Amino acid sequence: MNRVWLVENGDVFGGYGLRAVAGSRSEAVAAFWRGYVSASARWNKGAQGCVTLEEFAQVWGLTIAELEMGRAYLGVPDSPEEFEA
Repeated sequence: MNRVWLVENGDVFGGYGLRAVAGSRSEAVAAFWRGYVSASARWNKGAQGCVTLEEFAQVWGLTIAELEMGRAYLGVPDSPEEFEA
């Protein structure tokens, strides 16, 4: 079974959202944070909105989920309803 980790927030950046996928939880979280830091400076005209990942999670919320490749998920990934595609 191949599994991937998804880290996302669908509300940030005016509803455009941000998500990262990686082979491990730590890689996905790190990729999400790198993406946020980069996009936040541009979105907020040079100022980063949240200074830490913990602050981001408190302000915006954060979904972190381990998903199996080849499966479909309906609903939010932190409590997905799994079904066969």
